[in-house]
Amino acid sequence: MGTAVTSGDTAQTESNRAEATDGEGRSEYPVGDRRLIALLGLPTFALALSITTVTTYFPSVAREFTSSTTLIGLLIATEGILALWLPLVAGASSDRLDSRLGKRLPFLVAGTPVAVVALAFLGFVGSLWVAALVIVLFFAAYYTVYEPYRALYPDLVPEQEMSRAQSAQALWRGGGTALALIGGGVLLTLGDPVPFAVAGLVLALAVGGFVPALRREGKAEDRATSSSSLKEELRRLPRLVRGGAAAPRLDPDTGLRPARGRDRRRRRRGHHGAGLRAAHAAHAGGRAPGAVGPLQHQS
Repeated sequence: MGTAVTSGDTAQTESNRAEATDGEGRSEYPVGDRRLIALLGLPTFALALSITTVTTYFPSVAREFTSSTTLIGLLIATEGILALWLPLVAGASSDRLDSRLGKRLPFLVAGTPVAVVALAFLGFVGSLWVAALVIVLFFAAYYTVYEPYRALYPDLVPEQEMSRAQSAQALWRGGGTALALIGGGVLLTLGDPVPFAVAGLVLALAVGGFVPALRREGKAEDRATSSSSLKEELRRLPRLVRGGAAAPRLDPDTGLRPARGRDRRRRRRGHHGAGLRAAHAAHAGGRAPGAVGPLQHQS
């Protein structure tokens, strides 16, 4: 008996050492999870820096070839137009993709070079139509990358560590945004192309380092079980926008769509709980569970 207790205590100690605070200020989760969470935040930093650079400093560049603030505003507003539908298509397509790089990474590999090239050209545009083409290209590449990248968090981070991962992502995003706002103005004094070129370089280095590092961690081996073409997703899009497609039932606790197994367990618990409440009510009212008539007392 004593040996069993000692073994149980030893196992609990080892578990606490890996998962709980040991009183000496060390992390509450394993080193591998910390490394993964830090790595996942790297593209957030670069994406936040690049889009903040474009939306903040491109209007200054655009004033050199147009004096219309309305046209400049329309160019920047293309971000919002693309954000209405492109993340939906990219995210849904990444859910169904099956490739050697997994489901999400191919979108980062394909979209990042386009965004980098668009950033490099933004500082050199000299006409309204060229500017419109380049900025639409950048925003399209940005949202093609961003939504599949964001889906890596629920794919790879354990549910109990999600709050820490989201906090780390917010720090990365804030750092990228702040650096763009502070440093972009300084770089703009050196020349119009400089802030956009630096943002493109940061994006290329961040994603270029992130993809192989994630694969070395062995975290990009997930595979999709079904396939759907981009054309099918685009055909489904108008129904979703009009509200024709049935909205998924959301988990009341998390606000997310529950997994099928979790949904079935929830229904079973609901039926079980309803049965217990009915039995309790019958007992309190003088009925046996399942009895039809009143309880008969023998004299």
